[in-house]
Formats: sequence, C-alpha cells, structure tokens
Amino acid sequence: MNMKALLLLPMLAAAPYALIETRDPDKTDPNNFQVLIRAVESNAYWDAPDEMKLEPGPHFIQMTAARSGKRITKANHDKSLYINLKPCFRYFVTGQVKSELDTDWVIRVLGNERILACKTKEDIQQEKADKKAKRQAKA
Repeated sequence: MNMKALLLLPMLAAAPYALIETRDPDKTDPNNFQVLIRAVESNAYWDAPDEMKLEPGPHFIQMTAARSGKRITKANHDKSLYINLKPCFRYFVTGQVKSELDTDWVIRVLGNERILACKTKEDIQQEKADKKAKRQAKA
C-alpha cells in the first residue's frame, strides 16, 4: 500500500462520500459510451477524470464525450447533469445516442450501488448502539 492510500484511509472512514463513475461496467447497451467529467459546480478539471469522489448532496456536473467509435466524438459538445448524490453510493453514468448514426446524445444514469467501506452517520450511530446493547447484555 502506498503512502497516499495510507493518508487517505482515515479521511474515507471519517466522512460519508459518494462516487461518480462514467462507465458502463456491464455493457448494458451498445449505444452507451463513456463520458468524462469536465466540471463540478463550475470548478473545471483539465484532466477530465472518469471517476470522482464527491460530498453527498446536490451537484451540477458538466460532462463531455470520451474518445470512442461513436460519431458523437466529432460533435464533442458538453452536456450537464444535475444529480442529488446519496451518501455512500456509487453512481454509474454514461452518454447515450439513439443509434450509431446519431450525433446528439444525452447523459444517462445507469444506476447506483452501495459502497460497503463507507459508513453514514446513521450507520455509525447504529454500531454504537449495538455495542452498548451488547455490553449491557453481558453485565
């Protein structure tokens, strides 16, 4: 494990977070393609990441088409997504065209899944209550 990972572990445990992944892990639709995150709340990212950790809550995210075999890359215009991220969830987001010949596209949220390593405030409170109940049961 590298030093960056060791420094990051306490921060991950301390506060709930959400992840945006701009890929289709199950290849659910041939008209889906990867997008890149261009900006979040007007904060631009020149390296255009395909995955980003964000605080839970509402976010305005600007995305652009990634390089692919789709004709959309020739048009290469940005699209925006307004999404309310739940704590401790990973969201899968892609771009989608209606057909191979179409150059217009939309952002599609494919779904989300729980991040098991992340704990919400409610999870932490429940764990404390469970530990307290076990101690009282032993006494």
